[in-house]
Amino acid sequence: MPRHFIRRFWPVIVATVALITSGCGGGGASSGGSQTEPTLASAVRLGNTVYTSTKFSVFESASRLPGIGITADVTGDLNKLNGKVIYVVVVDPDGLFDPRPTLQLSANGIGNSLNLIGKPTKGRAGTYRGNLQLNVCVDEACQQPLGNSPILIPYDITIASGAKFASTSPLVVETTFGEPVSLPIGSDAAQTLEVAVTLPADTSRSNVNTPSIAGVDSPFWGLGMSNGKLQMAFYDAAPGVYDGVVRIETDSLLGGTLQSSVADLPVRYIVRANPAINVLFRPVPQEFWGNGHSQGFKLITADGKRYDSVSRIVYGPGGTNANGNKWLQVGLQGSGVTLGGGALFFASVGYCTASGFANCLYEGGIYQASVYFKASDGTELPTPLPITLRAR
Repeated sequence: MPRHFIRRFWPVIVATVALITSGCGGGGASSGGSQTEPTLASAVRLGNTVYTSTKFSVFESASRLPGIGITADVTGDLNKLNGKVIYVVVVDPDGLFDPRPTLQLSANGIGNSLNLIGKPTKGRAGTYRGNLQLNVCVDEACQQPLGNSPILIPYDITIASGAKFASTSPLVVETTFGEPVSLPIGSDAAQTLEVAVTLPADTSRSNVNTPSIAGVDSPFWGLGMSNGKLQMAFYDAAPGVYDGVVRIETDSLLGGTLQSSVADLPVRYIVRANPAINVLFRPVPQEFWGNGHSQGFKLITADGKRYDSVSRIVYGPGGTNANGNKWLQVGLQGSGVTLGGGALFFASVGYCTASGFANCLYEGGIYQASVYFKASDGTELPTPLPITLRAR
C-alpha cells in the first residue's frame, strides 16, 4: 500500500529551548538515586487531533478528490526533538492521495498541520472505506515514534461514474464533399448519428455543448439527448479534417448535494474532396412569393477561397417586369469558406412601382435568375446560385 514520507527539522525557538533547559536542569541529579531515561514516546506525545471531513462523494469527472486537512499538537519535553528530523509517514491503503502532502510545524508544538491532496478521480469509480495511518517518528523506519503514534483516520469515499459515453474512443465520421443527404435532420444535414450515453441517477439537468473549431463554422452539431442517446447531425463542410470535442454536462443529486459531471467525446469529421463538385449551395432557394419574402442559404466552396460578395445577377427570359426592373437582392456574411446568405424577393402580383426593384409580376409567372459570387481578388465563382421565383 502507498506510504507517503515527509521529513522536517523541528523548528524550536532558541529562547524557548533555553527556558525549558534552565527550568529542568540538574534538579534530579542530586537525589543520589539512578533514574531511567524516559522513552521518546512517553516524553513527547501527539494529541488534540482534528481533521476535516473524510466522508464524501464526487463524480469521476471531477478534477481530483477533495483534500483532507489534519491538525495535531505535539506536547511534552520538546527538548528531545531539538535538531532532530521529524518524519511523517502516511499509509494510504487505496492510493487516494498525492504522495507529496504538505506539512507545517509550529515552534511551540501546538497546531501542527498536514494537508493531504486528493488524486485525480478519472478511472477510479468505486467506493473506498478504510483508515489512513499517520506515523510521526524521528527516524524513517519509524522505530522511534512519538507518543500516540500512529493516528488512524477513517475515510468513506465514493467516486461515482457520472455521465458517460458508451465508448470513449474518438468518433470518426467520413464523407465526400457534396455527397447526397443521408438521414437528414433539417434541410442541409449530411449525416446523423446516435451515440449511447449513460446519465447519473437523479439527474435534474443535462446539456450538450456544440464543439467549436477556430476560424470555421462548426461542421457538426450535437442535437441533444433522446432515450439515452446523443443525436448528432453532420453538415456539409469544405474538404478537410475537422477535430472537436462534444461535451455533455449534467447536474445530479449525489451524496445529498447537487453536483455536476461531464463526459467528453472526441470527434473527427473527414470530408473528402470531390473532383466533380467545387461548390455547394444549401438549400437552393426556390418557389417563393409575397412582398419582401426572404430565404437563407449557405455557400460552401471546395477551393478554400472566400467568395463573399455578389459579382452579378443574370436574369432568365421573363426574369424582369415590363420596365426591366429587377426583383432580387442577395447578400453574404460569415467567416471561413462557409458563408451564410440571404435572397430577398421584392414581389407582389399586380402591384407596380417606379423604384429600382420590380413589384409588377404576373400571377402564375415563373421567374429565374443566376447569382454569381466573387472573391476579394475579383475571382468569380464559376458555378452560380440558381433561384426560381413563382408568383402566385
